[in-house]
This record gives sequence, C-alpha cells and structure tokens, in this order.
Amino acid sequence: MSKEHRQGPDFLASKRAVETLTGWMTTAEAAAYLKTKPRTLLKWVREGSIKGWPLHGTKRRTWRFRRQDLDAALGSIAPPISSGVVDSSTSSVVRVQLGGLQ
Repeated sequence: MSKEHRQGPDFLASKRAVETLTGWMTTAEAAAYLKTKPRTLLKWVREGSIKGWPLHGTKRRTWRFRRQDLDAALGSIAPPISSGVVDSSTSSVVRVQLGGLQ
C-alpha cells in the first residue's frame, strides 16, 4: 500500500472513526483536541495535570489518552465561574467564586 493511499481522506476518516468507537487518542490527536502541541501535552502528563496511559512493549514510550480524561483535565484547569455578580453602575465584580482555585 502506498504512503499516499494510507494518508488519504479515507484513511484519516477511518482513524477518526476508530477514536470515536474506542475513545482512545494518540498523542498527536489528543494535542489537536486540546489545541496544543504534543510536547506541551507530554509535559502536562509528566507534571500530573493530565492522565496519560503508556503503552508497554515499544522501544519508545508511546502514550494514549482517553477523551474523558482530557475533558476532566480541562475542567480542572479552567473551571467555569459558578457565580458572579457584576455591579453595572461601577462595572466591578462584587463576588466571584472560582470553584477549586481559592
């Protein structure tokens, strides 16, 4: 099979279908999902910010990521503001609660 055939639209669509069915992503796919570079993603794994699953039996460490783990990490990195009251006359925030960042 030629390299062009393996990387054509059908091949990419089948890779996305596999990820959708299994829920597992490669480092490159997970980095694209998080809109970051693979090196940054692996740094976050080393720091413990994101859960990664190493594959054993390979010469180099290969990682896989679950979408639910990535979504959970996103929620802990940038939690939504749960409540906040803005005084429109002074345009200042009266009270803001930031979940676990206090």
